[in-house]
Amino acid sequence: MNKALIAIILSAMYGYAVESVGSRELSVGLSTVKIDYSERSTRGVLLDDEKSDFFGKTGGARFEYKAGLTTDKSGTLSIGARYDVSRGDSDYTGSLIGSTQGYGSYKSTTLNTIHDLSLWLDDTRRYELLNFGLYAGLGYRFWSRELSSSQKEDYKWPYWKVGAHFDADLTSNLNIGFGGEYKGAFSPKMKAYGSSSPVSATFNLGKTNGYSFFVPVRYKITKNIFSKLEYTYDYWKIGYSNEISGFYEPDSKTKNQILTLSVGYKW
Repeated sequence: MNKALIAIILSAMYGYAVESVGSRELSVGLSTVKIDYSERSTRGVLLDDEKSDFFGKTGGARFEYKAGLTTDKSGTLSIGARYDVSRGDSDYTGSLIGSTQGYGSYKSTTLNTIHDLSLWLDDTRRYELLNFGLYAGLGYRFWSRELSSSQKEDYKWPYWKVGAHFDADLTSNLNIGFGGEYKGAFSPKMKAYGSSSPVSATFNLGKTNGYSFFVPVRYKITKNIFSKLEYTYDYWKIGYSNEISGFYEPDSKTKNQILTLSVGYKW
């Protein structure tokens, strides 16, 4: 099916004149992650936290694809897909299970592996000085928290998201933007296992939602090749879980920051 026929079909579907099918772009990047995670009891007492700094122990990669479905004088309807993966250590501060000494009495290192995959539909409108877009999509998040070689916790959930973004050209080659999104999890779970784990079970987590803010700076190297530096603040709040054999997963907050440098090709 050629582009002209696709444009005719989409014009009929969306009720406005489609001049052409939009461009496509593929990018690959490297990331560094600053981890900030904490757990609190039902009374609000800090139980433990995980922390790491930028350019230190946790790094990763990003793969992103975007395809314009329609393009007209007022804007572009497109689809997008992104996969983020990161792995590295964070510094754990807390206490041993069963200890009465409380927060800070025990310190160790946690190995983290985070996968996040999302797909979305975006409608971006062109205005005189900037582009403004709204989007909605679905995603899946998996976080493996290896507290020790014999104690692990896996957090996982599918989620929906809605967001908005804008960007503007500062020069013919340089573009800067800002955006934000809200995310809500479906049936979030945490699996605890390992010979040192106090219980091997899958916990049903409480209400889990989050939001992200991002600032991309994009530079056009050639007509088809571009680079992008993006800062992301990624927040998740997890409600405490059900109780199994006297144990439960506490309330927690994740406030990670991510820097990603990508190179892409547009055609």
